Amino acid sequence: MKTLITISVFLLATLALNAQITITTDDLAQNFTNRTVTDHNSNEQIMTELNLGTGSPAQQIFDFSNLYGACGFDTLANIFENRVSQPGSIMFPNADHVSIQHYDFGSFSMHTYVYYSIKSDGLTIYGVASNTIVPGVMDTIYYQDIHPYVLAYPTPFTMNGQKAYTDTAYHVGTNNHYIENHTFTCDGYGTIMLPGGISLNVLRIVKTKLKKDFEDGALVEVESSREIEFWTKEGYSLNFKVDTNYTSGSTVPISIKYSSPGTPVGLPLTIDDTPDDYSLTNNYPNPFNPSTTIGFFLPSENKVSITIYSMLGEIVKEFQEKNYSAGYHKVIFEGSDLSSGIYFYRINAIGANGENFSATKKMLLLK
Repeated sequence: MKTLITISVFLLATLALNAQITITTDDLAQNFTNRTVTDHNSNEQIMTELNLGTGSPAQQIFDFSNLYGACGFDTLANIFENRVSQPGSIMFPNADHVSIQHYDFGSFSMHTYVYYSIKSDGLTIYGVASNTIVPGVMDTIYYQDIHPYVLAYPTPFTMNGQKAYTDTAYHVGTNNHYIENHTFTCDGYGTIMLPGGISLNVLRIVKTKLKKDFEDGALVEVESSREIEFWTKEGYSLNFKVDTNYTSGSTVPISIKYSSPGTPVGLPLTIDDTPDDYSLTNNYPNPFNPSTTIGFFLPSENKVSITIYSMLGEIVKEFQEKNYSAGYHKVIFEGSDLSSGIYFYRINAIGANGENFSATKKMLLLK
């Protein structure tokens, strides 16, 4: 009997040791490069209590095999690729990769490009470009620039791991920004049971965030949040947004996000920070009041002039002609002294070899 007990204790200790995984940079490179990941996001109020485990040094079983019975879900494909010439890529030169999402709402569509890198300290997000298209009405690009970056997955991370950091996100073209303080704490581990009979070793992560919103330099809102996340080495993850007072056990989550990896989407693509051609981007915001950002791309150094016209063809603003280097540039147009209506902005660029580029787009001022 003593021998049997000794063997049983040894087996349990071996199982617990095997379950204590470490998420590494190599795991992130495998899971978030040249691959698709499907997000399943809760789309209705959750009425079912779920046991999210507890902070414990002992191995646990986290059973989410019936997750889809908790509420309805929408699915969305994320395409993770090496960086390509997508909208906004030139604005985030430190990023090596892009995550692409497409949303179709019938009357309009949205396309989101998240620029990131996989570094020694984890997966880091440098910024976002969002393209909203309403056929015949607007086609605008919104940029969010993050300093130094959002640390989405710290590495290496294992049981009892902790990480804290702060980032600041700027809404390009405005005076608005927000500051976020994040903390990650791995307080549990074990086996996670997922829909479809999937069973994997997992880490339980408590993630907290304090967000301060600023408009024109003034603090307008402070918001705190808490999430319980589960990470596997294979790229599966679960995110439960919970009440800020939650610590452990059963609760009704505020929202659920379940991400499952897919197959590779292709070969690595060439990174190129220099645009191949001229481009005048859509101003953002549009409609605007009273200011908006006008962006443009240059393949080489050019002398550039930008002019704003009224519907009658009258010049209402001329930016000083100046030389710009290759890459992305922007100017901010201020229309506080103008009346509501449609205006046009025109760029004229002349390269060192005499090449000429001109383009005109319209924008809407609404007061």
